[in-house]
Amino acid sequence: MFERFTQKTVNIVEDAQDLAQSLKHNVVYSEHFLLALIKAPKGVEAKIFKMAGLDVDELEMKTLRKLREKSYFEKNGEIPFSKSVQNILKMAVKLADENKSHLVQPVHLFLAILCTQNFGSYKILEETDFDKEKVISNLKNLL
Repeated sequence: MFERFTQKTVNIVEDAQDLAQSLKHNVVYSEHFLLALIKAPKGVEAKIFKMAGLDVDELEMKTLRKLREKSYFEKNGEIPFSKSVQNILKMAVKLADENKSHLVQPVHLFLAILCTQNFGSYKILEETDFDKEKVISNLKNLL
């Protein structure tokens, strides 16, 4: 699946895995993906959050707080993706296909998070005040 991901997108996936490991979680949650997007080197990712009207520092704090509430385990080796992350990754590929893009970009990951409303990462975003439809429209214009 990752052969279609840009290097930036692969880096975000790897950063999410690293975050899960550093927080001693037994799986990679959607919140790890959101945090990895927040912490990504500035570029398109910074535009994503600015366009959404989201305070990145506040969002990072909320996401870390939620992640710290999750149970943790000592786990060595590869940490599997949760069902929510598997769905986000599939949705990101689907969104890339719908936009006639062979490559999956970070913006596709963010759009996938916005489309998966029952996952923790979306619920964190929902706690902030932003216009979801406007954000989706603006993000699609980036593609």
